[in-house]
Amino acid sequence: MPIHARTTSSGSHDGSESSLTSLASSRSERPPQGHRPPQTPPGGNKPPGLTFSPSGSSNASSPTSTRSYGLSTEVYPYEASALSNTVRTILESSAESDRDDALYARAQRHLQVLNDPLYNQYDTPQWVRRRASSARAVLFQGFTVRGLIKAMYATAEDLGLERGKRYVSAAICACADDARRAPDNVDRLEFLAQGLERLASTWAAFMLWPFYAQQENAELIVGLDDISGNATPTETNTESIIDDVGLSKNRSGELRGDVGRREGHRSVITGDMDVYLSTRNRPEGVATAYLEVAHIFKRALVVYNRNTAKQRTRSITATLEILQHYCQLDEKYVKDIGLLDSPVNAFLVDSGSVHKAFDDFLWCLKPTEIPNQYEYKEYDHAINLRYNMPTVVVFKDHSIEDADTAISTQSSTDNPSEPGTSRASRHRKRPHDAMGVELPDPELFRLHAALAGVLNMSGAAGIFQLIMDRQNPGQPPVPSADGEAFFKEIVEDNELGALRQSIAEMWSTPPN
Repeated sequence: MPIHARTTSSGSHDGSESSLTSLASSRSERPPQGHRPPQTPPGGNKPPGLTFSPSGSSNASSPTSTRSYGLSTEVYPYEASALSNTVRTILESSAESDRDDALYARAQRHLQVLNDPLYNQYDTPQWVRRRASSARAVLFQGFTVRGLIKAMYATAEDLGLERGKRYVSAAICACADDARRAPDNVDRLEFLAQGLERLASTWAAFMLWPFYAQQENAELIVGLDDISGNATPTETNTESIIDDVGLSKNRSGELRGDVGRREGHRSVITGDMDVYLSTRNRPEGVATAYLEVAHIFKRALVVYNRNTAKQRTRSITATLEILQHYCQLDEKYVKDIGLLDSPVNAFLVDSGSVHKAFDDFLWCLKPTEIPNQYEYKEYDHAINLRYNMPTVVVFKDHSIEDADTAISTQSSTDNPSEPGTSRASRHRKRPHDAMGVELPDPELFRLHAALAGVLNMSGAAGIFQLIMDRQNPGQPPVPSADGEAFFKEIVEDNELGALRQSIAEMWSTPPN
């Protein structure tokens, strides 16, 4: 794709620096101010244009410096004005200037605007400042725009999410492209800083919050008008391909039994044997524990039914789009949500703290180059107080060797209430046992690991916990586990939405 210079007000189509207006030196002398919309500088003069700066370097202390942070009048001729279309166009571009390394370099130049004393306040979103000012925030390490983006880049690099890295760069560059298109009476660098702040808040709301919160609250009647379109660039009609009754069309009800047989009725994490296993099939000297099926990807957070409010369906759609781009969620899981109820999305784990810690993204399994082998990675060493967690976890299908033993041959005198198996099923050999049970999908473990990495490395988990720990009943209720509620109730601090939530809770509380 060729690069074209934007036509100047005089009609010139010259991309040279001489045809551009440099930033006024007076701008570098303004003291930093609080959050405010970009506006015309004092005196009513039009703000200067944007200087072409290939290196993106700047010296904010110099009164004669011209700072651009990669914002130039030399832009790509994207046809669509919508931000989401801009991101998609960048992602699909095969131009030399849009190669991954070039795109990353441009994104880094744009991020430098948040180093500028004039715009540094936008690096810490306003909603973070409000929550971090509480007494309980003493140990809070901070959440910043640059911190989140750095964590997203680092996590993508660690997990081999090449398309995820490109998506982050494209979204940042789309913010810059939008700033270039801002009206002439707008401070475009401030517009860029605000766009980056909104982009980070959108990622926090729609990619991270739903999985951290994992709770059910009354739905709020809110909209998505103000979220960053750069975070959701696709036009996939997700709501048309998700089962609208909210239940899998192929849900078998035997997931617990299938996963148990596949994993030999043992936890791959601790090695504990399932306490429900017949004593005749339990090796001597092996510790037993109550085991549960852990879902790798929380299906309940991305389904809706025909009674779900339209706003929530859009919220789920936005979350899925971001996951497809950054975490590289396979489209098959969007098209057939029932796959998330199959053994590919589950594994056997000790009930209690180990299972909860996985759901809370305190530990994850990182896929390795060896098939079905994973690196154990934790973000909270406290869970080692009880278990000596492994460094490597290997999944193997034991269902074939188990077909004629264990639970399938359990006598009627054994525990008849084992989860996931009926009495009849325990006394017959299932046809699919002979074919084996599918192993967990490494792409789903990679998705979980990506969310765990970004949540913990960016500081998002810390600020989310402050939001969950309400200081007093007078504070707004904790938003439901969807991005739209978070964006309106936390990012925008929508008092009307909080009132609606309170009223909904009041009416849903049974009388004493």
